[in-house]
Amino acid sequence: MRHSIIFFFFTIMFMSCLEYNSHEGSKSEGEIITIHNPINISVNDLILEYDTIRLEAKEDSYIAEISKMEILDNYIYIWDYKQKTIFIFSCNGNFISKINDKGEGPNQYISINSFEIDHKNKEIILSDSFSNRIFIYNKEGKQLKVIKSDIYPLKIAKQGDSFINFYTGVKYIYDNSNLEENMIHFINSNGEFKDAILNKPKGKQLNITPFRNISCLQNGDILFQPLLDYSIYKIKDENYSTLYTLKNKSNFKFLDNKQKKNISLIVGKENDLENLEKKGYLLPMGNMINIENYIFLYLGYNQRTIVYYSKNKKKSITISPFKLQGDEVQKTILSLTPKTGYEDKMYIALDYIYINNIADKVSNNKLKTFFKNTQETDNPCIITYKIKDI
Repeated sequence: MRHSIIFFFFTIMFMSCLEYNSHEGSKSEGEIITIHNPINISVNDLILEYDTIRLEAKEDSYIAEISKMEILDNYIYIWDYKQKTIFIFSCNGNFISKINDKGEGPNQYISINSFEIDHKNKEIILSDSFSNRIFIYNKEGKQLKVIKSDIYPLKIAKQGDSFINFYTGVKYIYDNSNLEENMIHFINSNGEFKDAILNKPKGKQLNITPFRNISCLQNGDILFQPLLDYSIYKIKDENYSTLYTLKNKSNFKFLDNKQKKNISLIVGKENDLENLEKKGYLLPMGNMINIENYIFLYLGYNQRTIVYYSKNKKKSITISPFKLQGDEVQKTILSLTPKTGYEDKMYIALDYIYINNIADKVSNNKLKTFFKNTQETDNPCIITYKIKDI
């Protein structure tokens, strides 16, 4: 689970979930994603094929950590949180350029705290909470515009000519009660706050936030799954609706609203999530991968459960990676939260230390050869895989 959670560097993150008010949104449940008991299958029968991408490593392209990844056209965009940089590679791993405008000048960011793709306009959207600014780049990494916002931007996505700020974790940042009490904030093209929707629940402290609780679609719609919420919302035309709702037909337990209200996680002091998970509760942590024909939900705090939903068949399967039969390394790969998904593939990242530890244990010949040829001076490697349509 540590692969799928990041602590914001500038403040303690708070979050809990209570029942959401409708406030302009649809009361419909949307499509149902059923949670079944995990299937009993070999990992070799589940993963259709692997592919590998070796990212070019030279003086200007060394990556400390792949925090998040997005793909647009033939480009791979990699956010290195430690270096405050977006690296741009071709889809075969050739280095193209990078966004590295760190500084205190009028067109520079102090840090990057969100990174999303505007597929319709083919632009890269960054936000800097220290300076309350939004940065827009073209797909080659050239800066197009810097917008000063009148609100504190946390996670910014672009929709049409406007922006949306997703406020899912921090508490007591905004003096404006409309901002503070809602999770979706609409900002116009000049950076000015317009409106807010989707009530932000009140509760105890949860100082975690995932990178992948929103998904920007190619048609301009945005999917959003808040922490501990069994629904996925679609944002369109300054409104929201429930697109998917998780329904339990398994031996797992779902949290009720009273339990959500009282959950807290304070690092080094208390962790209700661990205790609930040990009692059999399935915890949505806001880690959602949306690809062309499928939705993948990576559920759980420490105990990984994956739900794989076919949009075409309206069917789902539930997977507990380490309870599958077969190769332990491939089960570990399946358990890692992908950095992104594109077309029909999932993308994960492995560094040299991890690869060196598992290279001799890999049974898949393609992965074994790739791992054996990986050097300590290489960038983190990208592994892609497809899941069989079951």
